[in-house]
Amino acid sequence: MNLQSGYVEMNILGQKRGLKFGNLAFERIEKELFKLYEGAEYYNTKMQADIVFAGLINNCYRKGVDPDFTYEQIFDFIDDNQRNIEVVTEIAEVIRVYENSKPMQEHIERVKEAIETIQKEQSNKKKVAGKRSKSSV
Repeated sequence: MNLQSGYVEMNILGQKRGLKFGNLAFERIEKELFKLYEGAEYYNTKMQADIVFAGLINNCYRKGVDPDFTYEQIFDFIDDNQRNIEVVTEIAEVIRVYENSKPMQEHIERVKEAIETIQKEQSNKKKVAGKRSKSSV
């Protein structure tokens, strides 16, 4: 399986459904991440439902079909199956595909680049500050 394709299937609400983690899904998940990030466990029930729902919606839109499920149904399915090893295993696979999808990998690269830029700027500021303190002595 090519993880960067961002596609996975999961048995949910009585049928096998495709989940696609493209840009639409990533944008949807990203909005929810910011709400949950502070002090919350990353993969709590809500986050799992958000990821699954976003993948399902993205796949429906790319196929041009109307979703036949609601967020509430997906959330309840995830919540009701937290101890069902088969469902938990499928959710883990969905999360793995999401984490390795092209939009997520591109996001990770942008974050790494931003961190490197900040680190370089801080290093340059320290060098300049160090030169000033030496020359003022």
